[in-house]
Amino acid sequence: MVVICFNVGCRSLVKNQQKQMALKTARQFSLRGADALQQHKYSDAEALFSESLRHSPTDERAHWGLAEVLYQRGECQNAAQHMNEAAKMSGSNPDLMVRLGEMQYESGMIDQAIIQADMALANDWQHAKAWELRGRVLEKRGLADEAIEAYHRSLMSQPNNPAVQISLASIYQEQGRPQRALATLERMSDLQNPEYDKANTWLLKGAALASLGEAEESRTCLREASVRANGQDVQLCLKLAKLQADLGDLADARANLGLVLSQDPGNQAALLVQQHLEQKFLNLPSHGGAIVRTPKINTIPVSGSVVPLQQRSVNQYPDAPLVPN
Repeated sequence: MVVICFNVGCRSLVKNQQKQMALKTARQFSLRGADALQQHKYSDAEALFSESLRHSPTDERAHWGLAEVLYQRGECQNAAQHMNEAAKMSGSNPDLMVRLGEMQYESGMIDQAIIQADMALANDWQHAKAWELRGRVLEKRGLADEAIEAYHRSLMSQPNNPAVQISLASIYQEQGRPQRALATLERMSDLQNPEYDKANTWLLKGAALASLGEAEESRTCLREASVRANGQDVQLCLKLAKLQADLGDLADARANLGLVLSQDPGNQAALLVQQHLEQKFLNLPSHGGAIVRTPKINTIPVSGSVVPLQQRSVNQYPDAPLVPN
């Protein structure tokens, strides 16, 4: 009996040693995979993480890394499966739970995504990314006020987060609260956030100013947005064309609309805007018997710098509180 127990104990010890060696080898591969991932060498990273899991399926870092590689390839559901394994093996690390939730959100699994956000918040109530994820789900569900609260909580932990600030400003603008939208965007400027100088931010600022009746400053912002968009984002150019048409900037509207139709000639929303513009042109007053005409629909905006809009103070809008610090 003693001999049998001794043999069983030896076999158990050997097995544990083998597992430890396999895990050590796996972690070496996963460390190399993480380096490859950081350098955007996705094929190398996938091979290294896969080799790590071949040695030890319990290496959470390999599951995490493989999930990120698959996510970069657009395989969100497969990525979420590996991230789920990583989260479980980590002992419910809130960062991994939030990343899993983000992947589930991208896959359209918003009910699962908010569960991950809430689980992460149960471990860390001030987790900025968890609040951000919760806000995105609530916004997707059409619960604007609840989303605003979640976004504000996220900004309390991470004040300089352009994705959250732009989402927050967009909701305020949609709710007819342009003062708060503008204050949120100006907060990005105060924090010297480089995202403040992106096309979408200028578009939002222009829309808010238009709602406040400041047409000239709105036009300047929309031209800034056009320069930065440079025809790369069809939806953004279409939004610009609509706003510029409403402000009476018909030439600029036609230029942006031309960029949309050159890439997507059958875009129904763009064709409707085109009809709207044509009607406006027909109603233009004549000068000396000649009708003032604008460039053709496929006109490309002249490249060059637009004079930046002078920095404005949110104190001009006393009812527009800043995003919490």
